[in-house]
Formats: sequence, structure tokens, C-alpha cells
Amino acid sequence: MAQYKGIDVSKHNGTIDWAKVKAAGVQFAMLRAGYGRYEGQKDEYFEENYKNAKAVGLPVGAYHFSYAKTVEQAKAEAAYCKQLLAGKSFEFPIAYDVEDDGQASLSKAEISAIVDAFCAEMEAAGYYVCVYMNLSWLNSKLTDDIFKKYDIWLAHWAKSTNFARSYGMWQYTSDGAVDGISGRVDLNYAYKDYPSIIRSNKLNGFTSADQKPVSPTQPDPVIESDVKEGDVVSIAKNAVYYNGGDVPDWVVTKQWVVKECSGDRAVIDKSVDGKNSICSPINVKYLTVINATASVPSDPAANTVYVVKKGDTLSGIAAKYGTTYQKLAKYNDIKNPNLIHVGQKIKIPS
Repeated sequence: MAQYKGIDVSKHNGTIDWAKVKAAGVQFAMLRAGYGRYEGQKDEYFEENYKNAKAVGLPVGAYHFSYAKTVEQAKAEAAYCKQLLAGKSFEFPIAYDVEDDGQASLSKAEISAIVDAFCAEMEAAGYYVCVYMNLSWLNSKLTDDIFKKYDIWLAHWAKSTNFARSYGMWQYTSDGAVDGISGRVDLNYAYKDYPSIIRSNKLNGFTSADQKPVSPTQPDPVIESDVKEGDVVSIAKNAVYYNGGDVPDWVVTKQWVVKECSGDRAVIDKSVDGKNSICSPINVKYLTVINATASVPSDPAANTVYVVKKGDTLSGIAAKYGTTYQKLAKYNDIKNPNLIHVGQKIKIPS
């Protein structure tokens, strides 16, 4: 019997009204924290989703999408994931999402070693981890020891599942509808009392069983800033990225164009010399405006965005812009080209 009904979301779900989501009967949410192992690969909506879900008292977990093809890369993904989760508390597991097409050619032993490397690193840091995979991969890509060591989050979009092993969560559809979320959303069941397990064992950022979740009780104040989109800025020597990571010296020595700015969060994009593009969020307090509204040419692709309408397909959108659905899927980090939803924003590459 399911103990909790939940959803999982990422930037592809856009802005979410979490009060409506909770009122609709959702009991937990798995939030995409990020993907890969490099700075700047945090999910653009992770901080917003975490803050606002916590603010309405909705328990959350997190997941990290993998591109790792080696044990070393998996460990690097774990290090990056820990960086994204730092200072937060999660009542539900931290999941390792392993299903990328680039990993499909790896053997069962190789995939299992990658999963074990990431999960072991996260467990050592005090997190309750689980492995997210679709039914086919779970049946063919993991060795028995992985099932013995770690919890499973099964992805099988069906009314019932024939998966023969035990699992703690089941993502049973990608075609759900929840008030407060525009378009389709993944729906899940959880079969364990994860909040009690995690709190009692002081995992996932909890230091005691009765600790209250780390959550703001009021919205953050609006920060007045002179920084705006298109400005050329310099970065202070003591700067850190918005997620807490140190800004490398080579970044500080350059001047950058602001891609977007909201409140105290600015995204620096292209270097003025045209040699670099990092698209990294940073607090505006570390920025000094050199030239307002830069004339540096922007990426044409960044200015072309298509909003999905009812009846659209990714191949149909691709045809309109003279490209392929494969390119659109890769450019927009769309895991399944057959699954796009109304209101989703599709960036069109040049």
C-alpha cells in the first residue's frame, strides 16, 4: 500500500504554485537538483522549487541526472550534487537518475559500478540515496548487489507493474495533471515512511528526529539592484556562485555580459572577449556594472523560443525551424522526445 502520493519536477515544469499543489493532495515532491558534474548544471528552478515547496510545508526529496560513463565521473557527479544540496534538508531520498542514451552501450557491470560509486559517496556524506531507472534498465543494467545495497525508484508508466524486485517508490505515469502545475507532470507512489526513516537516522540534513525542516516562513525581500540584462559587469575577487561555489580566478579576471537578472540573482553568460560562455548564477552584490546594456552580440539561438501548444510534437516544431527533433531534444535536455507538454518553452538552436 502506498504511504504517500507525490510528483517529480524540474525546470521543464516551469513556475509552480506550490500552495495549490499541496491543496490538490500531493504529499511529497522529488525536485531535480541538477545534472552532470560541471559548475552551472544546477536545475534553473531547483532553488525556487525547494524554497516554495518548503514554505507550504510539503516534504521534498531530490534527484540528480547522470551522464557519467566512468566511476571517476560518477564520483564527480556526487561531489557536485553534494554542493547543490548543501544547507538544505530533505524528507525523501536523494535519487541518482541513470538513463541517458550515452550510457546505453555500457555493460551491466559498468553501469552498476557507476551507480555504486555515486551512491556510496552520497551515503558517506549522510544522505539516504536511491536509484531511479526505467523498468528495462532495472531488469538489464544492474547487478544483484546494487539491489541489496540501495533503494529503488521504479519508472514504469503503466496501471500496474510486473517488476519482480522490491522498490521504495514508483513513478507510474508522466501524464498526470495537478492543480498549480501547467501541463503534464510525473506522478509517483512512495511505499515507505521516508520522513520518519530519514529524520530518525539523522540523514539528509536533519540533525535530530524532531528537527523542523529548513524553510523560509516569509518570501525573501526584493533586492533592488542596478544590474540588468545586457550589462557588462566585473566580478569581485571574493565572489562565490549563487550555489556557494567559489568563482575561479580566471572568471574574475574577465568582464561578462548579464544574461538575466531577478532580485539578487544574476546569470552571467558570455565574456566580453567572446572566448567563454558559462551561464552561471551569481549574487548581484559581487557585480560591478562597467557598461550598461552591452552591445556584445548575443547567441541568436538564445533569442528564439517556441512555446508548446496543444497538438504539437517535437518533430513538428523542428520542421518549422528547419532542424531535427534530435537536435531540439539534446539542446533542451529533453530525455524523451515523445514527451513535451503544453506551455513548455523550447529553445531553438541556430
